[in-house]
Amino acid sequence: MKDRYLRRAPTPQDGFPDSDLHSGTEDLQQVLLGIIYQRDLPPGAMFTEAELSRAAGVSTIAVREFLIGFARYGLIEKCPRGGWRLCAFDPAFAQELGQVREMFELRAVRKCACWHPMIPRLCT
Repeated sequence: MKDRYLRRAPTPQDGFPDSDLHSGTEDLQQVLLGIIYQRDLPPGAMFTEAELSRAAGVSTIAVREFLIGFARYGLIEKCPRGGWRLCAFDPAFAQELGQVREMFELRAVRKCACWHPMIPRLCT
């Protein structure tokens, strides 16, 4: 086996910049949520893939893929010609989210309780 030697101690300049460690998807999400939180994009507002692409500094293809994935949450919807619309976050949607969260939390608690050896088997 060959001997290995450290020629010099690592310095902070040897690492990667923080911006290189974030994925394009994370950057897109931050840009979109930043626009929404700053109220530059009110509910019902239209925006294009090109606008978001310019704001995030990524390709329109990356933006399209991100938006298609993000649309499954029901907060945006696709419109013709590369357009998108921010959906309203109304009380009915909030209630539905609350019900889904409750379902997941109760299922998690039930699974934990059923597998713990000190808790009687109530989950049959």
